[in-house]
Amino acid sequence: LAERRRDKRFKVMDGGVALVTPPGPHSTVVGDIIDISMNGLSFRYLADKALPAEAKELTIASARDKFYLRGLPIRAVSDFEIAKIPFGSLSPRRHGLEFGELTDEQAARLESFIASHAQEG
Repeated sequence: LAERRRDKRFKVMDGGVALVTPPGPHSTVVGDIIDISMNGLSFRYLADKALPAEAKELTIASARDKFYLRGLPIRAVSDFEIAKIPFGSLSPRRHGLEFGELTDEQAARLESFIASHAQEG
């Protein structure tokens, strides 16, 4: 997978969350961002099955500095169980996604999020 990446991934250090809304009522999934680049990110979440690939939009948020960036276009690239530690019917999963074409403002805000919430590693 690493050889497909165009940009360096950065580990998110403090409290960035990803919110993905697949089609359907009451379906927003929230997870902790693991790593991020200008081309995509991966996040950890709890679910009983993989996120539907039809999800097309992502919001990135951080309570620490009230950062909120919504409407990022996305495409799912991976989704898999990362541990066999069930929470009832739920288990921890990792979802990887790629960003679609970002506006200049979205790209600038994403860069600012990476600069203040992530580090190489």
